[in-house]
Amino acid sequence: MHSVFISYSTKDVQYAQAVCTWLEKNSIRSWMAPRDIVPGSHYGEAIIAAIKSAKVMVVVFTQNADASKFVRLEVERGISSGCIIIPVRFQDILPTSDMEFFLSAMHWLDILTKPIEAHLDKLVASVQSLLQTEPQVTVKHVPEKDREAAKIFNELAPDDWFSRPGSSFSRWINNLFSDKSKN
Repeated sequence: MHSVFISYSTKDVQYAQAVCTWLEKNSIRSWMAPRDIVPGSHYGEAIIAAIKSAKVMVVVFTQNADASKFVRLEVERGISSGCIIIPVRFQDILPTSDMEFFLSAMHWLDILTKPIEAHLDKLVASVQSLLQTEPQVTVKHVPEKDREAAKIFNELAPDDWFSRPGSSFSRWINNLFSDKSKN
């Protein structure tokens, strides 16, 4: 099983392989296409499954990645799946268009100077740290009467938050977003 999904433009395979090799040399199992796609399986389906299974997505960011519609789609799916996104810049450029939208709030790792190994060591340390922490959604300033709903909020996966009609959580959420001017 892998912990990291590596998103990259196929034109930058040498950068992606360097990142993958360095992570795996440090016992961090990584997934990258086409290496980890089982022959005969559906390419897109394999990528989506790999993204959903990963906790961290490393985006090998270059001019090629910025222009790649497939990298944009992978990043969007990673964000939607709850992956922690680590953009790694191999060129001194800024993201444009959709990539700016997806990556502008993320803290970047620049691999623009030598020795590259020092930057890759920093990436390894960052990924190891992120893999050791388990993020949990918390609700602050919840009135005492709504503590049960907040507990449910933390126990459910985000996709399940609204799937329990009539639950105390569902009532609590509806209450939060109801039009207070009608009361």
